[in-house]
Amino acid sequence: MLWRVERLGIFEELQERRRKYDRSYQLPKPVKVSRAPPPERIRHPNMNVGRTPKTLNVKRARKIIRTICDVWGVRPDALLSPTKTQALARPRFAAVRLLSKEGEYLNQIGKFFSRDHTTIMHAVQRANELYITDKPWRALYHRAETILKIVEAGG
Repeated sequence: MLWRVERLGIFEELQERRRKYDRSYQLPKPVKVSRAPPPERIRHPNMNVGRTPKTLNVKRARKIIRTICDVWGVRPDALLSPTKTQALARPRFAAVRLLSKEGEYLNQIGKFFSRDHTTIMHAVQRANELYITDKPWRALYHRAETILKIVEAGG
C-alpha cells in the first residue's frame, strides 16, 4: 500500500499533515482550582454526636447466655459454637432476640457470637416468627425472660 502512496506523490503531503497534527495536539494545562472547605455534615438529631460507639455489655450478654442454656438445657460453649443444628439454633435465636431487645447493636451481637450482622438479623427475624408460631418455644423464651427479670431484681 505504501508504494501506491509514494507513486501518487502524496506521501510527503501525508507526512506533513501528521507532523502538523502532532505539533498542534497538546495536553491541556492543569487548572488550579481553589477548593472551599466541605460544608459541615448535617446530622440527624437522634444520632450520638460526639459520643463513643456503644459497646456490648458482655456481662449482661453472658448472663443471658447462661439463662438461655439453663432453660433450654444446652451448654454455653455449644451455644456459641458454629454448629447449626436446630437444638442449638433455636436457643441461640432466643439469646439473640433478648440481646437485641436490650438495645445492643447487631454487629456487636454478631462479634459476640462470631457471626456476621446479617446472620444476626436473620436470627432476630426467625425468633420473631417462632415467637408467633411455636408455643413451646415461646414458653421457654418467657421462662428465660422471667428468670432474667428475677435475677436482675436481685431475687
